[in-house]
Order: sequence, then structure tokens, then C-alpha cells
Amino acid sequence: MKWSNHCSCHLTDRPVKANSWIMGDIWYIEHEYLRGGCKHLFTYQNGGFYLIGASSNTGDPTFNQSFEYNLSTGKYIAEYRNYETDKKASTEATHKPAKLPRIESYKLFSLEVNGESL
Repeated sequence: MKWSNHCSCHLTDRPVKANSWIMGDIWYIEHEYLRGGCKHLFTYQNGGFYLIGASSNTGDPTFNQSFEYNLSTGKYIAEYRNYETDKKASTEATHKPAKLPRIESYKLFSLEVNGESL
């Protein structure tokens, strides 16, 4: 496993803290921001890195919202929990992209799925 702390990458024009590591043929990139973060998984195939997974998590002391998306299968899971009211909601569905985004053309938060920006 290779590890890089605070990598600078072209996925965003905004300053964010990012961590990156490679395990096998998967490149993991995590971005942290105020009250949340996101993770992107890229695989090397056909001479380039392609986005195969993305997730985000946001919240504060009163709620948590998470979204996980597997681009290879198209399956996504959205979950929400309000700790003050104990309200919970979960959605599971499929939205298969026409093609996997290449890392060179992908920008952070440019992927829209079920109203969620990844």
C-alpha cells in the first residue's frame, strides 16, 4: 500500500485536505471539509484511471447524512439520521452511468446522482 498525506490533486479548485493511497489496482482519494468529507475510488484499466466509486458524509451534532455510489454496478445508498428527533430515512436504488468518468475529466462535486453531488 502506498500512502500520501495531504496530496494536491486536480479534482477540485477549492482548498481541501486530501489523503490518497493505492491498494492493488485501486487508487483511494479522501477529501475532508468542514463537517464532512468524501471518498473517491479509481481503478486503472484501459490505460487510464476511471472512477468506480464515490461516497460522501456530512453532519453536525444533530444529524448525519451519507451517500455511497458504486459506479460499476450503478447501485447507490442514501441515508439520513436526525439525532434530536430520531428520524431516519434510507434510499437504495440504481443509476448506472453511460460510461465511467476518467480521472483527467472528473471534477469534485461534478457527478450528480439522486440530487447528491459527488
